[in-house]
Amino acid sequence: MTRRLPPATVLLLALLVPLSTLIPVWQAYYVESPPEKNFLGFRYMPGDHYQYAAFARQAREDSSLLMRDPFTTEPQKGRFVLLYFWMIGRFAALTGLAITAVWELFRVIGGALYIVTFWYLNAAWFQQHKSRLMATCLFALAGGLGWLVTLLRALIGPIIDPLLYPFDYFWNWSTFGTMAVPNWIWPALLMLLAFQAILARMRGRDLVTFLLPPTIWFMHGYSGLASYAILALLPLMPLIRAAFQLTPLPWDRALTNFRVALPGLLSFGLVAAHLL
Repeated sequence: MTRRLPPATVLLLALLVPLSTLIPVWQAYYVESPPEKNFLGFRYMPGDHYQYAAFARQAREDSSLLMRDPFTTEPQKGRFVLLYFWMIGRFAALTGLAITAVWELFRVIGGALYIVTFWYLNAAWFQQHKSRLMATCLFALAGGLGWLVTLLRALIGPIIDPLLYPFDYFWNWSTFGTMAVPNWIWPALLMLLAFQAILARMRGRDLVTFLLPPTIWFMHGYSGLASYAILALLPLMPLIRAAFQLTPLPWDRALTNFRVALPGLLSFGLVAAHLL
């Protein structure tokens, strides 16, 4: 991994892409007309985000890492570990900022770090500066597979409609879109670092591979599930590839990959203990 600073284009992307996702928030504040019409701070998926805010407020008022479900009248003890919401709440408590303000701050910082981290990590795959820069631009701005579904919808017609939500929804497969949801961006950033530790064979790789997957899980369960699935596939992929090519199974490579993935796979014990 190079230690040189990213070029100005990458730094501008890291700054402007997360900031551009503040436009809908600014627009909502601009058009509100108190006291009849008040914007409560979340422009995107408000139903989900008000639940996130409730957990963050709980962490702001109670520093316990174990949270309780605020949407039930049943008496209960704290049992949820939701690291991202806990960090939002504790930062709000330390700074005195509103939870919505901290949410946007973490979103901008996380999005910027996500893009800059990708620039550093793709050096292993793109040796030429122009190719590396283009890859970073696509990573930051492209909409993934959505363009393909949009094209098919225009060519074929409504028969493609069932694919619009899973592929063409604006944040699916899109870094720019997921900037709206920072509790996805931060776990994805940790996933990049975990897999870079594996690929770069960095010192302390086993410890990093053991610690990061459960951290990702407790920040965002879906991302944690994806992390463990990737680790589980790592020793299987050489065998699957050889089977499709009808060549001898490379057991040595599979065992080597299994050894690399083993610390991360063992760390699922922490997740399992919490789930139990």
